[in-house]
Amino acid sequence: LAAISVLLSLRVLWAVRPEKFRGHVSGHSIGSFIVIIFIAAQINGIKRVALHFEVLRQHAEKLDYRSNPACARIYNYTSSSPVFALYLADFVTGGHQSKAIKNLSPDNHYWINDWWAWKPVELRDWDGKVNFHKIRNEYSCLIFHGSKRHAAEQFLNIQTPKFLYQATCSSGPEVIKTVNTSCVLR
Repeated sequence: LAAISVLLSLRVLWAVRPEKFRGHVSGHSIGSFIVIIFIAAQINGIKRVALHFEVLRQHAEKLDYRSNPACARIYNYTSSSPVFALYLADFVTGGHQSKAIKNLSPDNHYWINDWWAWKPVELRDWDGKVNFHKIRNEYSCLIFHGSKRHAAEQFLNIQTPKFLYQATCSSGPEVIKTVNTSCVLR
C-alpha cells in the first residue's frame, strides 16, 4: 500500500513539474524503476523475516515440552508453546473458542496475561483467571516459559515476594525458569 501511495504521489509531482525539469526521461521509465526497487525491497524483507522465523523455530525445537508432565507450565508473552499460541490467538480474537480449545489442551497449562499494560497482571487458564497459590500447591513443580526476560519475576514478586527459582536456562530469545525441577533442552 505504501508503494502505491508513493508511486501515485510521484506521478502527481511528475505531472506538475516545472518546464525547466522536463527532460528526455519518460515518467513511465522512472515509475517502472521505482516499482522494481519496491518489489526488490519486498522480496528482501520477506527473505529476512523467513530467516528470522527459521532461527526462532530451531530455538523452539530445543525446548523439551514433554519432560516433567506433572509440572504446571506457565507461559508469558511470547512462548514457543503450541498451547500458548492457541491461547494468544483465541485471546486477541475475543476468546470465543476457549471452551472448544480447552478440550485439546492439557490441564497443567497456564499463562501470565500481561497483554494490556494498564490492567493488573493475572494468571489464566482456558476458563479465566486462576489463583497462583492454588496452582503452586496443586503441582509439585513449576516451569515458566517466555521471551519477556523479567515477566515471570515481576508476576511472582507481586504474588510471592522473594520467590526463588531452582534453575534457569534459555534457548534463543526464550527464557525458562523452573521450581522443583531442572531445565531440559533437547
